Amino acid sequence: MQQWQEEWESKQAKFLCCIRSFHKSSNVWQELSHIVSHSGEIAYARKKSAIFQEMAELATSEFITAGYEDHLTTITGDQVLADLVMTDRQLPENVIDYGTRAYPHLSCSSCSLILYLGYVFYSGGH
Repeated sequence: MQQWQEEWESKQAKFLCCIRSFHKSSNVWQELSHIVSHSGEIAYARKKSAIFQEMAELATSEFITAGYEDHLTTITGDQVLADLVMTDRQLPENVIDYGTRAYPHLSCSSCSLILYLGYVFYSGGH
């Protein structure tokens, strides 16, 4: 049963990492659009930035729909993900009763989709 809980927490962590990665990539491409000098390069960088921004917004929307909006606002730049996990484990609705096999509600099926979309995008569709 602990493996199930670890997988649940791992999916949340990967989802948060995915969202942050999309935001960071969008920002990097946006910064590049200000550095390059040719109009084609500028357009390409802006397009890439917009794509990553859209992916970040989609991932954030799916994460909120899955019921984890509080995880987006709880983690700050100086907070460690492990602290969030430990705090999350203490919430009554997330406690797993191993005697009755009562599990917390997990509706994070979109995690795999978002991670797959990121993989397809990064790998060029392969």
